[in-house]
Amino acid sequence: MDGRDCALHCTNSLALASFSGYFVPFVFLPVYAKTAGLDNMEVALLLSILGGTNLFGRLIAGALGGKSWVDALIINNVALVLAGGATVALPWCDTHYLLVTFSAVFGLCVGK
Repeated sequence: MDGRDCALHCTNSLALASFSGYFVPFVFLPVYAKTAGLDNMEVALLLSILGGTNLFGRLIAGALGGKSWVDALIINNVALVLAGGATVALPWCDTHYLLVTFSAVFGLCVGK
């Protein structure tokens, strides 16, 4: 196996690991928000914020990715690190405003 095959297998393995955890916040955020004391309307707002910022993240990443001076891989990696950091910080997000911040940051970053 030459270096290119190894790099491809490493990239594919990391992509599989990344996408296996991609939907976890989408699925468990409503349950977590309920245990934090939010009502149904606030939980729905969190998911709306997450979806809306996801849309803007995709538009921003698409606009930047089309520029010759921007490396799309850098955009992807920075967004993944920020989304991972937001997910790691989620257990400390126990108020409505912190959960809104998490939803906005996570949605924007996974929209890349």
